[in-house]
Amino acid sequence: MIYEIKATVLKNQKMGPAVYQMKLECPEVAKEAKPGQFITVKCEEGILLWRPFSIAGVEEGRFISLFYKTVGPGTEWLAQAQEGDILDLRGPLGGNGFTINSEIKNSILVAGGIGIAPLIFLSRSLCSLGNPEPLFLIGAKDGFSIIWPPLEYKIAGVRIATEDGSLGYRGTVTELLENTLSAKQLPADTRMIYAVGPRPMLKVVAEIAKEHQIPCEVSLETIMACGVGACLGCAISTTSGNQRVCKDGPVFDAAKVVWDKYVPQRKILDTTITSPATSPIEKTKNVDLAVNIGGIELKNPVMPASGTFGYGEEFTNLVNLNTLGAIITKGITLEPRDGADQPRLCEIPQGMINRIGLQNPGVKKFIAEKMPFLRTLKLPVIVNICGSTVEEYQKLAKILDTVEGIAAVEINISCPNTKEGGMLFGQDPRLAFKVVSAVRKTTSLPIITKLTPAVTSIVQIAEAAVKAGTNALSAINTMPALSFVNGQIMLGGQSGPSIRPIALRFIYELARAKLGVPLIGCGGIMTWQDVVEFLMVGAQAVEIGTATFTNLKAMEEVIQGLENYLQKQGIKDINEIIGTALS
Repeated sequence: MIYEIKATVLKNQKMGPAVYQMKLECPEVAKEAKPGQFITVKCEEGILLWRPFSIAGVEEGRFISLFYKTVGPGTEWLAQAQEGDILDLRGPLGGNGFTINSEIKNSILVAGGIGIAPLIFLSRSLCSLGNPEPLFLIGAKDGFSIIWPPLEYKIAGVRIATEDGSLGYRGTVTELLENTLSAKQLPADTRMIYAVGPRPMLKVVAEIAKEHQIPCEVSLETIMACGVGACLGCAISTTSGNQRVCKDGPVFDAAKVVWDKYVPQRKILDTTITSPATSPIEKTKNVDLAVNIGGIELKNPVMPASGTFGYGEEFTNLVNLNTLGAIITKGITLEPRDGADQPRLCEIPQGMINRIGLQNPGVKKFIAEKMPFLRTLKLPVIVNICGSTVEEYQKLAKILDTVEGIAAVEINISCPNTKEGGMLFGQDPRLAFKVVSAVRKTTSLPIITKLTPAVTSIVQIAEAAVKAGTNALSAINTMPALSFVNGQIMLGGQSGPSIRPIALRFIYELARAKLGVPLIGCGGIMTWQDVVEFLMVGAQAVEIGTATFTNLKAMEEVIQGLENYLQKQGIKDINEIIGTALS
């Protein structure tokens, strides 16, 4: 069970240079937390994504401890927290923690830097089962940077490695591990190596464990957005396919991680992070929010943007799905796709860049595994479809046309056409017409065509889609963008508040063109005020994406905020404000 709660700060003590120990009162999380799991904390306004922290300990079924190092705006803000302050947090997160049982008689814990945190929780849990005290290897650049387990945890068997030799073994913690195993300084029945730390360190630990034929579990880190397995931004490559660090991990069998795709080649670059505030929402009634989008009746104009909300089921216990106007699924292709290698996410000022790469199970598994849940919802289900050729789109549409419970398809024409040199379908009116008309001939379902902003004239593309038979248009998809991650160039799509003015402009242009089909606004929508702006420039509905990463209740709050706004303005039907800013 994942809880979204308010936790009270009981202690926030500095342990060393830029390192802090925090104690929180949060009984719901404490009662269910397991070694290896983590929480996410909402930082101050202006910081978009919630920050993940490993759980370092649980006390009395009421309290949890965290260790963290100030490395950016999020942790710097957290370091200012005082006793009695209230933090918003989610947890426990992570579907897979460390393996713990009474058969693990001897084990080695390898910690690099702040990686000590989850291993303290693990050490105490192993000992509670009657296992011998594990050997604890801790490494850092110098003695000044070593993070010691607090005395109250009574951790024994600690060996230190410093690269400059100022404390303990001179060398890296992985060299200390290799020397310890080679010198046979451990019992012959050592059953497990557990490791947490920087990626290059973990790769070496995995290699050493393989050489000595000792099972090894590692706790991995990536940038996270949703934290519940929906956005796939934290997925890594394993021998079993892509696995989500936040949901399928964070603990993995080291032998199954594809390390060459996980370990960065150069140092991570820092970024500055900002985001707008949202307004408080009041509950109101007696207004009509219903809209009609190309023949689809929506109880309100709010729905999730494809790609950010998974298939809905991931948010079952966190969001009241049936309050939404509709649900739009993650993009579906004809065959399964593994998506892009890491990195997949990059946080930037006022938003983020992603390159998920259309990871999805393929249409057959989607129908078999995802549609049964989607059919239980009391709202329209819109399936986003993607392809590399016109024929793929056409086959997808034909397959989905007869599937019970689908209200419409949304065509993602931001995909490259492999038969036309890689040009996006949505960048050429001829190609846009070709793919939309092919889908139109194949399905009786309403069609929504999602437009890319990477064009010289979005109106020309829209006109082609309308001529081909689309029932509605959504705009915009993510903006093409570039950033540096791990010191390397990452190309992807930019989303979040930074693109909202651009999306507004595109909706404005499409509305003024009087295309004769409903428009759905998408891009950087964070609050109900943003939705009102999109409606006033001509959108009849909206898709909300990145906002749900910083606030899972964003869509529900937007819906309630719209009711509040309309009632205060004396407006009984939301359709009355659509297009009012165009004249």
